[in-house]
Amino acid sequence: MTSFFIYHPSESAETVEAIDLIYKHPNQIRSLYIQKVVNRIRMELMGPGRPPF
Repeated sequence: MTSFFIYHPSESAETVEAIDLIYKHPNQIRSLYIQKVVNRIRMELMGPGRPPF
C-alpha cells in the first residue's frame, strides 16, 4: 500500500528519484537536508539583502 503512494502516477519523477536516493544513501540525504535547513536559518537571520556568512 505504501509503495502505491510513493510511486503514484501524479508524483513527479524528481520525487520518486529523491525517495529512491533516501533509501540508497540516507546519510548523504541527511547531510543535504541539514545543509538546506542551515541555509534557511542563515537567510532568516541575515535577511535577503545581505551576503551569507
